[in-house]
Amino acid sequence: MTLNQIETVWFQKSRMSAIRDGDRNTHYFHLSTIIRRKSNRTEALQDSSGTWITGPTALSHLVQNYFSNLFSEVLPRGGRTHLLSGRFPVLQEDTFTAICKPFDLQDVHSAVHSMDPYKAPGPDGFHALFFQNYWDLVGDKVCQLVLDVLKGARFSEGLNNTFLALIPKVVNPQHISQFRPIGLCNVVYKVITKIIVGRLKHAFQELISPCQASFILG
Repeated sequence: MTLNQIETVWFQKSRMSAIRDGDRNTHYFHLSTIIRRKSNRTEALQDSSGTWITGPTALSHLVQNYFSNLFSEVLPRGGRTHLLSGRFPVLQEDTFTAICKPFDLQDVHSAVHSMDPYKAPGPDGFHALFFQNYWDLVGDKVCQLVLDVLKGARFSEGLNNTFLALIPKVVNPQHISQFRPIGLCNVVYKVITKIIVGRLKHAFQELISPCQASFILG
């Protein structure tokens, strides 16, 4: 039992997608974790002027400033009004009815059990596996919370707290622009967003231009 728990811990840390090379792989996962952490460590980056920035504090400021500017909104002249007029498609009546129907317990159950059990956890520290394995204990509370939020209730502070991680786009990144940020959210928050996305995906063909096909699964 203890060996199985140790193996599972290192399997989670290694971020490998499958168990390989036999039944007991603690050493393999341990090495994979060390290699992954070493390759993900960022010691220095160049700023916009080509100066190398080192040190945790300076790198943190560089990253924060870059993405704050990147995702800041800049309004065009004249505001937004002229951009919105007549630019959105109109949903068919049956599609509109389908995406507006009330959410139910089955929606929550399906979302939880369709999640990858070992995805990196958010601030809550839980993997989806915990909720899947102990659904009999936590299912009622999770369903109540999720459905309340989907009905418009205010959720508790901290539910949407998120860890931000940087994923390199190239093998040896030297500029902050060569990273993309991903959010590691709490499981319950991911369940809420997964249900909403699952409902909306049936309308994607009517809402998204063929020129933006990358937004559509497949």
